Amino acid sequence: MAGTACVGLAVTAALALTPRDPAAAVAVVFAPWVAAGDAMAAASDAGGRILQAGRLSNIVVVLPDDAGYAARASKRGAWLVADAATLTGCVVPR
Repeated sequence: MAGTACVGLAVTAALALTPRDPAAAVAVVFAPWVAAGDAMAAASDAGGRILQAGRLSNIVVVLPDDAGYAARASKRGAWLVADAATLTGCVVPR
């Protein structure tokens, strides 16, 4: 029963945080031990323009170059690429 609840929560969170607009800003979340400079370098190398650092050093807000950004960021170590406007704590300049 608890396993089903955890899976349901994970699926709901993934759907809620998935970027819907490939041209919108995303929050790229790396492991907590990743230094800010390393997170920014990896996020930029994946093909995006850095907009700002997140509240935590392992989060970077990026404007992706194209719709394939999330897959490339994941290959560079990102744990999560989420809609920046949805993810709590990320302020996206308008």
